[in-house]
Amino acid sequence: MTKPSILFLQHEFDVSFEESIYLAVHFKQSWEESGHKVSIAQGVSEKIDADILFSHIDATTVADEYLEYMQRFPVAINGQVKDISKDRFSTIMLQRGDRYTGPVIVKTKANYGGHQDLALLQRAGIQPLEHDLHERPWRKVETLDPYDYPVFESISAVPTGVGKTQS
Repeated sequence: MTKPSILFLQHEFDVSFEESIYLAVHFKQSWEESGHKVSIAQGVSEKIDADILFSHIDATTVADEYLEYMQRFPVAINGQVKDISKDRFSTIMLQRGDRYTGPVIVKTKANYGGHQDLALLQRAGIQPLEHDLHERPWRKVETLDPYDYPVFESISAVPTGVGKTQS
């Protein structure tokens, strides 16, 4: 019996699959050792056939062209995931005036502090504004350190310009 073939789909501007730091690299190696044919698609321009597609698009939102590409596969893992923005999934979003009295962590709407989305734009040739983030008003901050998100003592201590906050 032939083992199912597997295709990993990446964003066209992501680093090469083998250079990535994700667990999926180990999945690929293990599946190949088990006799599966495993391919990588860097973007959607090349039509590669496979029994299973594994969406590995490292971006907060997935473009429609990627979602359409995934629809042609019998099995598409994460094939209908369009948006993983924090405000789409979190149930603990805070607003100014809420009665919550504990510490508040501020995160970006974007996944991983917004760094990967910014990197994809840069690799696509789109140069974001270069500013020292410590001097920019909060309402213009595009990325935060995902290992050191700012924590404030209370909602009232969150700087003006931060739209939504998360406890």
